[in-house]
Amino acid sequence: MLRLDNITVQTGKPATLYSLFTNTFQLPVLYRYQPGITSSAGMVWLGNTALSFTGGDKDTAFFSHLSLEPLQHGEALIQTLTGFGITLNPPAMITHTSTEGEKHSWKTIGVRDLCSEWVQVVIADALNPAFFARQRAGAKKMFAEKEGGTLGLRSVQKIILTTTDAAKNLQAWVSIPGVQRMADIGFRLIDGPVILVEKGNYNAVKELVVQVQSLAAAESFLLQNGLLQKEGNKTLILPAAVQGLRIQLE
Repeated sequence: MLRLDNITVQTGKPATLYSLFTNTFQLPVLYRYQPGITSSAGMVWLGNTALSFTGGDKDTAFFSHLSLEPLQHGEALIQTLTGFGITLNPPAMITHTSTEGEKHSWKTIGVRDLCSEWVQVVIADALNPAFFARQRAGAKKMFAEKEGGTLGLRSVQKIILTTTDAAKNLQAWVSIPGVQRMADIGFRLIDGPVILVEKGNYNAVKELVVQVQSLAAAESFLLQNGLLQKEGNKTLILPAAVQGLRIQLE
């Protein structure tokens, strides 16, 4: 696997979160939110990965999918993964409409040992990888021009997972080709954030940690807009404003 391609947020009110990240935080849009079309969820750029918003039936928002971008595609990808002893779920087809109005599709293939009610880890096999490479390059350019939006974001630095069985979860992750083990509690892909694993009551994404250019400036903006929460020396976007999500700034 090359990188973390996308983090999906599932929520009963995707339009509200999409508006916060595009209008208030002024982040570049990869796909516009289209009400009522769950396969065409809104998507923004966070500096080194995308964040998408899709509808769901739960009362609060949660990080429902981590999508990994592969180096191989098609049957070669399937053969490589199964050759490493990885059990896969049946593929699903996802279609999004770009900001230019073009439809683009990819298969998502779940890693069975890393899929649960609250989070699914999937391989996102694009049918047109060249388009997505160009889209990523364009998003990076827009992100730089916007200077990371109103929060001055740089990138997602860490993703904190909880799991009922840390040893099993870590083993399932590091069995994926391209995932690099880091100490006893974390790992990373070739490109992207560090992923940390904590013992918990269920398998889920607990928190995103994003790096900003100036923590003082980001805190000032959040405070002025009623979006700041401090937990000791931690700075978070007010969870109530992001429907229960935990997004820490550092």
